[in-house]
Amino acid sequence: MEYDYRIVSEIYRSDKRVVYRGERLNDYKPVIIKSLLVHAYSDRDVLNLKREYEILNYLKHPRIVQVYGFEKINEIPSLILDDIGGITLREMIDSGLLDIELFFNIASQLSLVLAYIHNHGFIHKDINPKNIIVNPKTCDLCLIDFSLSSRLQNENPQLSNQNLLQGTLSYISPEQTGRMNRSIDYRTDFYSLGVTLYEILCGVLPFHSDDPVELVHLHLAKAPVPPDEVNPSIPSAISKVIMKLIS
Repeated sequence: MEYDYRIVSEIYRSDKRVVYRGERLNDYKPVIIKSLLVHAYSDRDVLNLKREYEILNYLKHPRIVQVYGFEKINEIPSLILDDIGGITLREMIDSGLLDIELFFNIASQLSLVLAYIHNHGFIHKDINPKNIIVNPKTCDLCLIDFSLSSRLQNENPQLSNQNLLQGTLSYISPEQTGRMNRSIDYRTDFYSLGVTLYEILCGVLPFHSDDPVELVHLHLAKAPVPPDEVNPSIPSAISKVIMKLIS
């Protein structure tokens, strides 16, 4: 069955992709439309978008964004995704909406959904607050953006310019940098999870620098300040768990 869609607003734009909030015209269902930009994409970009569709179509979990289709909208390859009506975890952190109870709720949901993804043979490879949508009313979350995801196997990333690294630098695991002799496996997602949980509890990242080269070096060579030293109200047991994830 073919559907027509109406674009309501633009949510995000990069050099190759744009994400819209929209609705399906036959039943007015809210959807997210993830499209490639006109004149800015290659055949490889189309294949990558189709690969993301295939991964999402395979991974059926209530905490993973539901995909409805891979279609052409105005002749542009696009993913049609469910719109759960939430906000990003990034927005929640920035607005101070998180407390310790919600932290445990989010940590539990993320751990379970990552276990599901890994048990089904995939790595997300870009866990960060912008890729986690939370419904403020129910506190249910949804993991999005599987554009970097791959089969769970031992990848060996090559040393490259930090501007070409896959992932979000502030949350990237040391092995994703290609600067250490370690292959990528499921632990890369747990490292990024640890950085995300650290930021929720402490209000700051474990490593920060405006220089990408220095930021990569910090991930590789420096141990972060334990969360309970940044925020004394954090239980030491939780602090140890997070330090274990990002060690």
